[in-house]
Parts: sequence; C-alpha cells; structure tokens
Amino acid sequence: MRYEKKVLATDMVKCYAIGMVEAAGEKSFVVATEKDGPIRRFALDGTQRENVCDGPGGVMTVMQTPGRTDQLMSTYKFFSPNFGGDDAKIVTYTRQGDGSWKRQVLCDLPYVHRFGVLEGADGQKWLIACTIKSACREFKNDWKTPGAVYAAKLPEIVRAMPLDRLLVETDAPYMAPVPMRGKRNEPAFVRYVAEKIAALRGLTLAEVAAATTRNAET
Repeated sequence: MRYEKKVLATDMVKCYAIGMVEAAGEKSFVVATEKDGPIRRFALDGTQRENVCDGPGGVMTVMQTPGRTDQLMSTYKFFSPNFGGDDAKIVTYTRQGDGSWKRQVLCDLPYVHRFGVLEGADGQKWLIACTIKSACREFKNDWKTPGAVYAAKLPEIVRAMPLDRLLVETDAPYMAPVPMRGKRNEPAFVRYVAEKIAALRGLTLAEVAAATTRNAET
C-alpha cells in the first residue's frame, strides 16, 4: 500500500487537534491550532470547506457534540502550560441559521488539556475533562500543583425542552448560580441562569429573556 502526502493548508501553524464531524450534510473533519489560528473544516478529500472560527486558538481537543450535527465542542485559549492556561475554557460552536458558527462558553476550566464525552448505561452523557496542572505562579515549568480529572453531567434536558415551556428562577437565599456560588442568592442572579440556558441552546441572552418572560406572563 502506498501513501501520498498532501498539504491541506499552509496558514495553520502548529496544528494540534483534529476531530471527525458531520456538518452541512456531509462527513468531514475539523482541524485546530494550539497557537493563534482558526478551527477549519475540511471535506474527507482534504478540500477546505469553512472556518468554524478564525481564532484565537489554544485548542487541545475538538469534537462534535454527541447527538448533534449543528454543534462542536473544543478547548479554548490553552496556549501553554507555562503562564498560558489561566483563561482556558471548554466552549461550544453552534451553527446558526445563516451558516455561521456561534461560540458559547460551556465551562471555565484553567489549564484544561483534554476532554471527552461518555454515555452511561442510563443514557446520561458525562463530560470528562483533564487539566494538565492546577496553577503556574512562581516560575517556568512549575509543576508543583498537579492537574485533575473532572466529571460533569451534560444538561441535555435544557436543550431538549421546548423554549415555550422554560422558566428561570433563583432559589434565594441559597444555591446561588455560577459565578456567584458561595454568596447569598438573590433574584438579580437569575440573569446567570438565563445566560447558561442561552449558552446550552446556542441562543442570545435577549432571546432567552424574551421567551421566558413571555412564558411567565402566559
């Protein structure tokens, strides 16, 4: 068997992550860079299809969201284990009606390097994410604080529930939502609940606010 090398792109320096994806009605794959650069989708024959995003890079893992053909998941802004991972996150990219991709933060996780999605015997999907370290504060190659493995349920019900059946609330004065955990809860924090719903469904905050306000009034 003979293999032929083919250059697919010359403007993607330090490509790092690759994942198979079914999008726009075809099987394809996406490639992302660990430094500044895009996430780009290619046909299986190597033809460039589109940029999912133009940057900023720092992608260690990229994959299609299980059960969805309109969404990808990736790490974001993990540029280096040395002072370059404080702002790292896991994000989603959801295809919009006009064909563009909208980025939303799924979770903040400094120094996140790899992640995957597992499905339990009960059908519940779990996000499993690994950080390469926990902090880097004193000097280069500071590995005194090791990383960890995190697990979290993917909240499918929020995506599946019809928008005209959703309401948002806070359980004041307890159980304040992220990013207000540990503080006394109050009605003003309902905004953070709506922001999370918007991120999970690929909507804007204004769209969720309008829908849930309308639902409450009717």
